Amino acid sequence: MHQITIFRALGPALLCGLGLLGLGAAPVACSAGGQPGTSPGGEGGAGSGGAGASGGAGGAAGAPVASSSSTGGGGMGGGGGEGGMGAGGGATGTAKKILTVFGGGSVVIANQVDPVTGTSISTPWQDQTEDAIGLAADDSGTGVCLLRSKTTGELRYAFYGSDAWTPGASGTPTALEPGLTSTSGLSVAADGAAAHGAFRGKDGKYYYARVQNKIWSSKQEAITAGGQQSSGPNPPAVAAIGTTPVIAFVGADGIFYDQSRSGGAWSPATAHPFAGKAASVTPAIAALDAGPELVAVFVEGGANGLYWLARKGGTWTAPTPITGAASTESPSLAPLPGGGAILAYRGTDQRLYTARLGTGDAPAWTAPLAGAGGASPFLSGPPAVAKGAIGAEAELLYVDNLSSVYSSRLVNGAWIAPKFAGSASGRVAITTVP
Repeated sequence: MHQITIFRALGPALLCGLGLLGLGAAPVACSAGGQPGTSPGGEGGAGSGGAGASGGAGGAAGAPVASSSSTGGGGMGGGGGEGGMGAGGGATGTAKKILTVFGGGSVVIANQVDPVTGTSISTPWQDQTEDAIGLAADDSGTGVCLLRSKTTGELRYAFYGSDAWTPGASGTPTALEPGLTSTSGLSVAADGAAAHGAFRGKDGKYYYARVQNKIWSSKQEAITAGGQQSSGPNPPAVAAIGTTPVIAFVGADGIFYDQSRSGGAWSPATAHPFAGKAASVTPAIAALDAGPELVAVFVEGGANGLYWLARKGGTWTAPTPITGAASTESPSLAPLPGGGAILAYRGTDQRLYTARLGTGDAPAWTAPLAGAGGASPFLSGPPAVAKGAIGAEAELLYVDNLSSVYSSRLVNGAWIAPKFAGSASGRVAITTVP
């Protein structure tokens, strides 16, 4: 009671800046720039995309402003923005909402953002998580979040629909099954009508969950083919092609595998060997709008380079390095509207990097771009990307080394200046809702 009273006394502007929105009985809405007037001066303008045009000039030092919609108080002007990603701007998304979820220390923060107005509503849950969070939305506008509770290891879920989360503010996500736990986080992907989850059980083996119309038809289905249950040192990633879920994982043998489910049965895992060994971290996989059906990225276990492969007509290419890309952690991958993909990762220097996969049947990657929208932050963990909502090609979310969460959007081939989105102590997740 005393905590809620103090937060209310602080006012919504400060709550927005702290990422503690809606800690009262109901969610709290923030304006597009809902930060206190003591924030730094403006970021430099983003480049205009295409062949990497020069960024705009740094922002002037702002004057202190009391309004909660201010974009910052006094301070040094921002640096010039970086150029575009080299591939030029592409089609933009049509999704009407952006959803984000991240562990905010003593609570989990679920946000919904209107991409047109920039307004957001935050829904804090009484739970904690530091692991990978599964988040996706189907074509009906139903979102699902799967997370692993820090205190018990139990798998829990929440639904989004009709512009609201269930549970609401101060609620606790529902147990997927009482006592069902995992060793680490989860991955979720959605098709037109359902969402598919994959996780690693306490026994080190892989399991599958499926939900449609907010009804779970599978919660702990063993991912098994020919009497052999798939397993690995880290959780699998999942994507969906039509109604077919496909998982990607690295086995204990250091080989990258994919495996799909059709007609209620799992196919045998397919190995994709290359000259080296894959690192034992969760890879990334995404279903694309055009060109290859699937693209996957994993970490090589020697020099930590990022390798990629694509599936077209059911046939995979051989794993190939992404020139200049290296990481020791799980990358994030998302489709771009109309084809191609966006990749984000924390580099071996702990900074943020992104790269873009072009369109067509034989696409190529742009050179990795350091930072986003004039900022080149050190990250505390892996970033997350999603297909763009209205007005953007892609959405980006990351946590810097000061535990501050920022979002950015890929517009006309360049990332716009990041916006403060809250505070987090764990992983972040982002998706868009039709």
